[in-house]
Amino acid sequence: MASNYPKKVNDSVSKLEEAKVISPKVAAEFQNNGDREVLGPDLGDVSYPPIFTCILIDKSLSMASCKDDVIIAHREMINALRSSAVTRHKSHCISQYLFATDISSMGPATVLSPNENEDEVIILNDKNYIPDGSSTALYKSLYYVLQDILTLIQSAYDEGLSAKVTIGIITDGEDNEGGVDPVTIRTFIQELQGKKILRSSVVVGLKSSNGLNEQKLEGIKEQLGFDDAIPCDQSDPRSIREAFRMASQSMIARTQ
Repeated sequence: MASNYPKKVNDSVSKLEEAKVISPKVAAEFQNNGDREVLGPDLGDVSYPPIFTCILIDKSLSMASCKDDVIIAHREMINALRSSAVTRHKSHCISQYLFATDISSMGPATVLSPNENEDEVIILNDKNYIPDGSSTALYKSLYYVLQDILTLIQSAYDEGLSAKVTIGIITDGEDNEGGVDPVTIRTFIQELQGKKILRSSVVVGLKSSNGLNEQKLEGIKEQLGFDDAIPCDQSDPRSIREAFRMASQSMIARTQ
C-alpha cells in the first residue's frame, strides 16, 4: 500500500451513483469542481475492508493560544487509533487536513501502522501546524473532504473492497465563511450513515469565554448530522488531551 494513484472526483461520484451507493441528489451536489484529482492508497494487496479516517484540524488564528496542547493531543489521538483491529490488519488509512479560510491536505491517505515511527502518517509539530488563518470555513472545508471521501470509497470498490469511513473535526469556532449549505453536508452524512458506510462522525469543540460554547458546539453537530460533540476547555491542556482521546475512542468503537 505504499504507492498512491490519482482519481477524479467526478468519475468516482458517477460510479457511486450508478452503483446506487449515493443518490442522484447527492451526486449532483458533489460534482462541483469535480475534475479535481485525489490520491488514494494502493489497495491491491488488501483483503480486509479498509477504514478511511479523515481528520480536519482548525488552524485559524484563534487556535494559536492552544497550539502546543493541540500538537501533544494530536499525537496521542493518532497513537490511540493504532490500537484498533483494522489498524492491526493494515487496512486503516488516515487522511488529514488543516483548515481556516482555505483547506489544505496534509498528504494522501496513508496506512496507519500499529507501531509509531513505522508509517508515514503526519504528526503535528511546530513547523507544520501554524494557526494563522483569518476565518473558519468549516462548511467549505468539510465539503472538500467529503468529495475526497467519495473518491476513496470508489478506490476501494475498484479493488472489490467495501470501505467504511470515520470523520473527526477539531475546531474552536462556528463557520463564518459560508459558501456551502450545511443541509447539503447533512444530507450526504445521513445517506452514508444509513448505508453504514460512515461509521463515526465526531466534532471536538475547544471552548472559550468569547468563542465556542457547548450550545454552539451542539449546534454544529446538529447542523452537520454528526454523531458526537465533545467539548473541552481551550485553556486547559488536560481537557484538550481528554477530548482528543474520547474522539479517538468514539472512532475506534464504531469500527470494531
